[in-house]
Parts: sequence; C-alpha cells; structure tokens
Amino acid sequence: MCIHRLANLYISDKEAAKQYTLAAEQGYALDQYALGFMYSSGNAAIRDYKRAYMWYDISASNGVAKGSQHKEIIAKKMTPAQITKAQEMSIKCLRNGYAD
Repeated sequence: MCIHRLANLYISDKEAAKQYTLAAEQGYALDQYALGFMYSSGNAAIRDYKRAYMWYDISASNGVAKGSQHKEIIAKKMTPAQITKAQEMSIKCLRNGYAD
C-alpha cells in the first residue's frame, strides 16, 4: 500500500494520520514508522511519546531499521515507566493484529 509518500502530498496532516493508521493496522511497516513519526512530532495528533515508541517498535519488528533508531531517540525523552508502558502497548498491539 505504501500510502506514506502520497499522503503528505495531497491531504492534510490530520487526514494523513488517519490514512497511516489504517495502513499501519494492516501491517504496512513503512506506514507504522510514519505513524510513529507523526506521534513523536505532534503532527496531526497530540504529541504522544508512548504511541510513537510503540509504532517505531512495531515498524522495527517488521524490518524498518530506522524504527529501531527512532525508538531509542524517543526513549531518551521518556521515563522508565513510560517506556515499560509503551513496550506493553507494542505487545498488545501485535497480539491484537495491530489495533492499538
């Protein structure tokens, strides 16, 4: 699907976040990474480091190397409790077929 490239060209950030979410929940790793970026930067959503960490972690588990790198960057901005919660969210999301 890889809508991540087209989404920002033709639609608003809010709509892009919606489209990334749809694709991420279908298992598209690059869109999972893009959604992590949107949560980490606050684009079209409230800045949410736990959700950013979760989506970066999931994208990394699906082969996106930058997902792992960005997960580590975000972790530096989080408390240990937030990291633990984000890891739990990742596990739950994967078990539930990517629905966060």
